[in-house]
Amino acid sequence: MRYFSSSSARFSISRLVTIVLFLQFLAASGAAGFCPRFKSAVNSEFFKSRFVAIGTVISEHTENDVDGFLDASDYLIRVDKSFRGERRAFLRIRSENDSGRFPMDKGKTYLLFVRTFDAHLFIDSCGNSSLRSEEGDAIEAIREISKSENYGEIEGRIELGGGVGIAGIKVVARNAQKIFSARTGEDGWFQMRVPPGTYELIAESAEFILVPYELNNDKTERFLVYRGGCAHIEYDASPK
Repeated sequence: MRYFSSSSARFSISRLVTIVLFLQFLAASGAAGFCPRFKSAVNSEFFKSRFVAIGTVISEHTENDVDGFLDASDYLIRVDKSFRGERRAFLRIRSENDSGRFPMDKGKTYLLFVRTFDAHLFIDSCGNSSLRSEEGDAIEAIREISKSENYGEIEGRIELGGGVGIAGIKVVARNAQKIFSARTGEDGWFQMRVPPGTYELIAESAEFILVPYELNNDKTERFLVYRGGCAHIEYDASPK
């Protein structure tokens, strides 16, 4: 069950170093700033979020760095409807002025998938957060999660460079009790329905070296599949 929503300013040396280090962190961790090849399914991002809510921007407070450039914005959000997380009347969300920035406008209402980083709440700009008027079927997808039977899904794709999917690759998911398997289709995608639990995933090929995609949100070892949720794992392939 997959839901696709499908300056010229000069910087000081110290600021440049800070940015480079932060970008290196993003690349290593898969945090906001470098978007993966495919947007997360709603029922995947939902379970990785601390809060999922519809909220209206009440105020914005901006911070500048020592050179006078915008450093970050802090938004005060009134929670109009909560789907996940402890009940709060307001959320304070921070948006750093970097490539992962998720800007919002005062007075507008948003569907927000909220995560935690460095003691701040933030929005992954690569995810399904959007203006309420532009959310498409995301809210309906959220509602469908609670209606799910006692299973979740594991999906992903195996591809060569240039976005070419590889067919026929065996993928095995294992928990403490049972083994599940699937093979990639002509487009390189695989999908399997599994009970909720903790899994590891192994992709096997006699022809290709398979390496987990560096921006996977789910790891191949000890990842969780929730009831109604979806774990998404991709592999990069190269000939042996």
